[in-house]
Amino acid sequence: DDFYGRDSFEKLAAYLDERAPAGGLYGAMCGYKVKNTLSENGTVSRGVCQVENGNLASVVEHTKIVRNTQSGIIESIMDDDSVVTLDEDTLVSMNFWGYSPEIFGEIENLLTGFLAARGELGPFSPWIGVVLSVIVGTLGSLLGAYVNYYLALWAGKPFLEKYGKYFFIKKESLDRSCAVFNRYGGATTFICRLIPGIRQLISIPAGIAKMPFASFSFFTALGAGIWSAVLAVVGYVLAKTVGDITYRELVLKGADTASSYGPWILGGAVLVVAMNIVFKKILKKRR
Repeated sequence: DDFYGRDSFEKLAAYLDERAPAGGLYGAMCGYKVKNTLSENGTVSRGVCQVENGNLASVVEHTKIVRNTQSGIIESIMDDDSVVTLDEDTLVSMNFWGYSPEIFGEIENLLTGFLAARGELGPFSPWIGVVLSVIVGTLGSLLGAYVNYYLALWAGKPFLEKYGKYFFIKKESLDRSCAVFNRYGGATTFICRLIPGIRQLISIPAGIAKMPFASFSFFTALGAGIWSAVLAVVGYVLAKTVGDITYRELVLKGADTASSYGPWILGGAVLVVAMNIVFKKILKKRR
């Protein structure tokens, strides 16, 4: 009964596409009406969502949700055997999340650091694996930055405004990154390399402004290197924390941890989103 359905994928994709003009890293969870997720074979486990102003505020795990066969009411049996009544249209989570493509670039070094610590990255000692992952991550970021830099240098802003969509560059994102660069100068190629979502675009205004190649390379490599190192070390520490347990055990342990520390995890996520909103508003006011 956990099949998400084609409509869910289409609606989540449409929502993420609507957010795309704003640029940056963003994600969303697909919520379901609880009445559509019940099973005829007993209770189900669902995350009951609390929504405030159109945004997800919290998810509380309910492990025994069932429709009462006598009254027809949907009930959740709590751990203390008390019963909570749920409205038919209560939104619940079935752990179906979607993210913008930038998510892959943000977690790559995290995964390589994790694999290096477990000795699964290659025939190297763990720390050599971490160092190599940082080097490769930095070089990969530098290569991608060069592509954007020379594309912007050759084409110019008018061309990118008109045809950028064919290179996955939206006008709104281009205008935003150019405004940041024009405001703070070449050093933004370093600073923005540490900001998820913007870091993939900041090379374009640098090329448009004909920033000196040596300065561009230095600031880009420095920012990308620091970002890669932080993620790789976090992944390494995480792997050492969980030890040599199997990946199946890791998933189960992660689920237990998320359940136990759900409020803290949610609070951290809210803090990150709030900081991102504040940062964007500051930039908007300064423009």
